[in-house]
Amino acid sequence: MSIFSDNGVHNDCLNKHPFGKMALLYREKYHEYIETLRLKTIEDAKKSIPFGLLTSDHKESLSKFNFLTLSKDDLKNWKQKDEFINIARKFNQEGKWEGLAEYNHLDYLINEVTK
Repeated sequence: MSIFSDNGVHNDCLNKHPFGKMALLYREKYHEYIETLRLKTIEDAKKSIPFGLLTSDHKESLSKFNFLTLSKDDLKNWKQKDEFINIARKFNQEGKWEGLAEYNHLDYLINEVTK
């Protein structure tokens, strides 16, 4: 799925691609997520931690954290904090995280959540 991240693609090419339908599904999920953000307010954008799409495999435990946005002020009360850290670290250790650049967003999230 990362092949579509921040890339332009022709509709015809997207519709023909084996992952095209999945990409469109996650685009819809992202738009639903954006709508829910309108109900939540994080006063200072510098204090937000946007998770984004972590995995497109719904069988992965990490998928339950897709599109989550937290406020750094709420981290101490986040009940799933330890669960997320354990799942994310295991996902990384098993070599499942893939990115097109050297930057590892999952490492960033782990570091932000554990501060």
